[in-house]
Amino acid sequence: MKRQILFRGKLAPQCSWIYGEYVTTDEIPKIYERRNGETRACWDYEVDPDTVGEFTGMFDTVGQRIFEDDIARVRYEGKDYIGLIQYDAFGVFIFVARGFGWIPLYKLQTEQDTEKVARGEKTTLKNIRVIGNIHENADILTEGVL
Repeated sequence: MKRQILFRGKLAPQCSWIYGEYVTTDEIPKIYERRNGETRACWDYEVDPDTVGEFTGMFDTVGQRIFEDDIARVRYEGKDYIGLIQYDAFGVFIFVARGFGWIPLYKLQTEQDTEKVARGEKTTLKNIRVIGNIHENADILTEGVL
């Protein structure tokens, strides 16, 4: 089993989230929604391209999917940080926080988590909690280190 490739984006102009496969047709960004594990062209929705983010393949401590552009609280080396989940130029999802710098998400995994990701299984990171996203809660990022 391979990791699930999933995107989310905000519907234009309604401002609600849609999840599925991201495509651009005739220069119009769309997400083809998945329903019951199935994707069809008739379930396509125009989205704001600035809000599109990819699913990391990992889940936070309460089982919520972690997406690119999510804001998360991370416990690392005895301190709590608030930062942003991003996709870097090398194709790795990273956590970036003021007063911290950055760290690849895979470094926040246990050895058992790494094996689960390799097998395409659900991986729940015990030291990370999604608390918002950059598109709706950017003010949370000003908090930085707790």
